[in-house]
Amino acid sequence: MGLFSFTQEIAMDLGTANTIIITNGKIVVDEPSVVALDRRTDKMIAVGEKAKLMHEKTHENIRTIRPLRDGVIADFYACEQMMRGLIKRVNTRNHLFSPSLRMVIGVPSGSTEVELRAVRDSAEHAGGRDVYLIFEPMAAAIGIGIDVEAPEGNMIVDIGGGSTEIAVISLGGIVSNNSIRVAGDDLTEDIREYMSRQHNVKVSERMAERIKINVGAALTELGEGAPEDYIVHGPNRITALPMEVPVCYQEVAHCLEKSISKVETAILSALENTPPELYADILEKNTGTLNSVKECVESGVPCIAECGGFMYLHEIMEDSDKNEHGMVGIIKGKCRKTDRLQRFGYMEMTANRDNILCKKGDKIRAREFHYFDSDCNGNGFTAVKNDRQWECVNVDKNLFAGFPHLHFFANINFAENFMKSCEEYKCTKSEN
Repeated sequence: MGLFSFTQEIAMDLGTANTIIITNGKIVVDEPSVVALDRRTDKMIAVGEKAKLMHEKTHENIRTIRPLRDGVIADFYACEQMMRGLIKRVNTRNHLFSPSLRMVIGVPSGSTEVELRAVRDSAEHAGGRDVYLIFEPMAAAIGIGIDVEAPEGNMIVDIGGGSTEIAVISLGGIVSNNSIRVAGDDLTEDIREYMSRQHNVKVSERMAERIKINVGAALTELGEGAPEDYIVHGPNRITALPMEVPVCYQEVAHCLEKSISKVETAILSALENTPPELYADILEKNTGTLNSVKECVESGVPCIAECGGFMYLHEIMEDSDKNEHGMVGIIKGKCRKTDRLQRFGYMEMTANRDNILCKKGDKIRAREFHYFDSDCNGNGFTAVKNDRQWECVNVDKNLFAGFPHLHFFANINFAENFMKSCEEYKCTKSEN
């Protein structure tokens, strides 16, 4: 922008935990979403990192505020003051006059009209002349270089401080989305509660955040790249005496399990509302999971793959437009979309040979409900429905894979045998 430019364009990610401002393709502000105000005058004392350093350390004349909670504005005035303070940090030294601001702001995809209005009003009061709102998953997709205009499906999972945004994007729009108020702040609070309950030590929000950064994990097994234990300092909850507690990533993974499972459920919910063709695109592009599943099955991990799971294990999945999508590759062959239900209804299955779930001759009730069919339905079982029968299910030393959904209560031994197989695998792995 030149000396006499009267408009400055900025992009703002107004986050629960951090606010980022970009201008001319560069990040010029990346600060915590915290503002410190004088209680007596309501004037801003500090914003961003300086305000965060004051957090939980203030006296009666100063209050520190996180204006956004759960991804939306909780304190309108504080948010406006914070935005004003952060915008002032944008370099405008080359301007003879203060330029008017054209702003693009990211907002949660699940925002209500009231919440969107609050963001727009705060931006306008902070100096924005033209204010445009963009859903955060779409902004994230553009930011990481995805061609959002392409006729293919891409899933974005954006875990922020106050909300988690899940969206499937295709042809420049959001096809299906889910927004939940479970994110980084909830993980931090989970850690605080765990430390208090399990170790009897009181930790601040800032200390819980440090624990999350240093030893935060979603899995209890991270292999060679696992972080070292983190030493937590804090007062004993009963005696108030200072204490030191080492915390490992396995503990943190355990205490975060409940919140992470909510995120997983939200992802599955978004996928349920995704058209099959776009769903196949997402599965095919997730090469990390494809390879991981293949390695697990080939290494002997007991696996039950029913219906959709069975399709996922194929080499190729063909959609209704005859487009082929590469899958895991355990089942040699192709599954394809048909124009009618296949083998619909309830049946009784008899094992043709021993497998991880049962012995030869054992019977169990099951059902099928699917429009897809496979080149390799398997011959491990014989299914009978009225006067019709057919072979089905691929069985191996550690695999049960087919279209039928088993009714385990019809023969509880099937479930018990699978658990025994899992236990035997675990013991064998630990011995090696």
